[in-house]
Amino acid sequence: MSQMQPILDSLRQCCAPLLESSDFKVVRSESGRSGFEGASILMESNDVEIFVASEREQIAGWIRSKYDPNPQNWFSIDLISNLFARPAETGVMDEENLQFLRTHMGQVIDRFRQTSVRQTLEQLNALKRARAKRLRRQ
Repeated sequence: MSQMQPILDSLRQCCAPLLESSDFKVVRSESGRSGFEGASILMESNDVEIFVASEREQIAGWIRSKYDPNPQNWFSIDLISNLFARPAETGVMDEENLQFLRTHMGQVIDRFRQTSVRQTLEQLNALKRARAKRLRRQ
């Protein structure tokens, strides 16, 4: 199986409507040549970038708003899940996170649009800081 197949399967499971719409397009994909190297896909719309990567048989996803002045400010699926009052321990695309994205992907994308991005970024950055603080204490 190619390194890209698990990523494509995860995207199909959680983002099928995005993949079928003309709003999103794949802008970059990379795949390692050996079984030890990962693979990744970057999709974007006018408002949002979605990055999904696999490494060592784990798939994780991150989302960022294109209206965020910090191009390195990506948010993992667990932080986004917490934004919706659904605690998640990890950003790995396990069945629970995939189900969350299947159910809420439209709402997630809406939170990153220009009309609501400021409040979303404030909340997600606060969640990111709280997680970092929690991890430092462990």
